[in-house]
Amino acid sequence: MTIEEPQQPITVLEIQEFEKEFNLILPENFKKFYLKFNGGFVYDDDDDLIAQIFTIKYGDLTLSEMIKGNQIIEENVPREYLPFATTGVGHIITMLLNSQDANYGKIYLFRHDTLEPELFENSLEEFLEVDSIDNL
Repeated sequence: MTIEEPQQPITVLEIQEFEKEFNLILPENFKKFYLKFNGGFVYDDDDDLIAQIFTIKYGDLTLSEMIKGNQIIEENVPREYLPFATTGVGHIITMLLNSQDANYGKIYLFRHDTLEPELFENSLEEFLEVDSIDNL
């Protein structure tokens, strides 16, 4: 698994501002990923595009735009799911951020044909096929 074309690095303060703007508490592994990459394109070992991960800041497609488009305007992704990426065919990849739910931090897929959450991976690390974000 490789991540290519990350955007300009962001700071802890910029992550905190994002969390405050949308009243979110991001998991530590998610913050660590964004401090390291701030989005990018995820490819498998065969160089096939797995996902485009959106930036918190400084990119063409940001998490703010995804939240506004999918949760405020279209209302096709419930608020407890953070739409942070899309698959190569455009399905929405989300992370469950309801800290009261036992599935907090798990990755869910919203397909265009159903728009119902489908468990995709148990963690960000599993999604990125690493033991730790530090291994990226």
